[in-house]
Parts: sequence; structure tokens; C-alpha cells
Amino acid sequence: MSIRIPKAVHEQNHTMSIDEIRKLAVGRLRSLMQRLSDKDRAADELDNLRPLIESLPLASGEFGVAMNRLRNAQRYLRSDEIGAARYELRLLFGCL
Repeated sequence: MSIRIPKAVHEQNHTMSIDEIRKLAVGRLRSLMQRLSDKDRAADELDNLRPLIESLPLASGEFGVAMNRLRNAQRYLRSDEIGAARYELRLLFGCL
């Protein structure tokens, strides 16, 4: 199964497999977890991560948990709670 994702998510204009999307999401999540101290850049990366997660074939319960983790991380980041944001991202990593 292949999914076309927006150019903003992936710069190349080709269809990506689900495994490629998952690998890209995991890579961006790992990168994000290392850059949380740069709040503005991390906020942009969180926004870029959302369409990747939405593209994955997760069960509705898993999808809901993943989106909640992402939203929680965004809220913690806006509140300068870097440790809590990192914790939520680690939990999100487990969902992928």
C-alpha cells in the first residue's frame, strides 16, 4: 500500500510506502527529542510530524493516543516544560 503525502511533509514528489513514512516519522521524532531546547524549531518540527502520523495506518485507539501525546508535547513545550514534553514524545515513540 502506498500513500501520497503533501510536499510540505516530504520534498520529493513521489509516493511513499507506509514503511518509508514510519521511518521518516521515527527519524523526525528522534531528531525532535534532541532539539527540544530550541523551542521555536521544536514547535515547527512538531507541526511537521503531525501529517506523518496521520498518514500511518494506526488503529483508531492507537491514533487517538498518538495524537494526544503529540498535543500534550506541544502544550508542555509552549509552557517551557521541556522534560514533560520529552516524556510525551518518548511515549509517542512507543505508539509508532
